[in-house]
Amino acid sequence: MPLTGPSPTAPWMGTVVLDGAIDAANAARLDAELAGRIAVGTQVLMVDVGRADFVGPAGLGVLAGAATRLQDERSGSLVLRNADADLIRNLRMLRLDHVFELEI
Repeated sequence: MPLTGPSPTAPWMGTVVLDGAIDAANAARLDAELAGRIAVGTQVLMVDVGRADFVGPAGLGVLAGAATRLQDERSGSLVLRNADADLIRNLRMLRLDHVFELEI
């Protein structure tokens, strides 16, 4: 899960690039990374899922939790970038599509 930091021109914005499978085995690490970003003041968090092979239920739960924290604590948002059709279908099926902003 490579990460990039806050934008030098917009320190309130951060980007996280997910790579590989995002599942129960690494959900805690993802949660810690996202929580850290929120704790330092990130208001808009861009999560690029284009290189993720799989985003399982544990990963979706972590992303949804981070989106909720951003909205509640910072009036911010979590934007999912490059989501494929399968991920979008899963978000809709689980009724999570309204939790995130989608940038395709």
